[in-house]
Amino acid sequence: MGIRAKEVKRMRPTSRTVIVAVALACAALPGYAGVISTLGSWNGSSFISSWGTVPSGETPTYGESFTAAAGFDVLNAMTFEIQNTSGASIPFNAYVYAWNGTAITGSALFTSGPNSVASGAGFQAISVNTGAVALTDGSTYIALYSTLGDGGSASAVSSWGILSSDSAYPGGTFEYSNAALLSGLSDSTTWNNGSAGSVGEDLAFELDFNGSATPEPSTFTLIRS
Repeated sequence: MGIRAKEVKRMRPTSRTVIVAVALACAALPGYAGVISTLGSWNGSSFISSWGTVPSGETPTYGESFTAAAGFDVLNAMTFEIQNTSGASIPFNAYVYAWNGTAITGSALFTSGPNSVASGAGFQAISVNTGAVALTDGSTYIALYSTLGDGGSASAVSSWGILSSDSAYPGGTFEYSNAALLSGLSDSTTWNNGSAGSVGEDLAFELDFNGSATPEPSTFTLIRS
């Protein structure tokens, strides 16, 4: 199956306050919960589409790249704002990979069990608890949701919340892949329609961290549902 062209539909926000909700003042404290989020910058309606399964003919993999740092090196959970009004739920798996700027590298650092985005009006905060994924300070990763691991049993499609630029979170950006197989995610030509560089926008997302590379088990709870 070849790379599919991706239809993009956006509504630009009329105003935006740039907020990176990271608790930098607490970065030196072991066991604190840190957050990287663009949700405070999103207007609640701007979107990009369409994300769905391979049979739907739409893009099956959306994600946000990010950079690990001291105090933000144990990933506990990821959340993306998704709207599914197609009338059927969308099955997906969540993943965390190392990211080289154009594609994933190496094996998955985290793979979730089966999840789904239920059909319904309005955006939903779709969260996945990653447990405690240890990361290397200064390295770049990608948190993504993909329908590829499900086998493509549904044809529903959805839209994701997005900002008008990637300045809200300077450590990463929105990335997408039209690969028809998980193995294709390591091929840079399947990402962003094979274009050089990133899309230049941030998704409406939140990443929850512990501030220590050896966190207490009691800190593994999901911060935002």
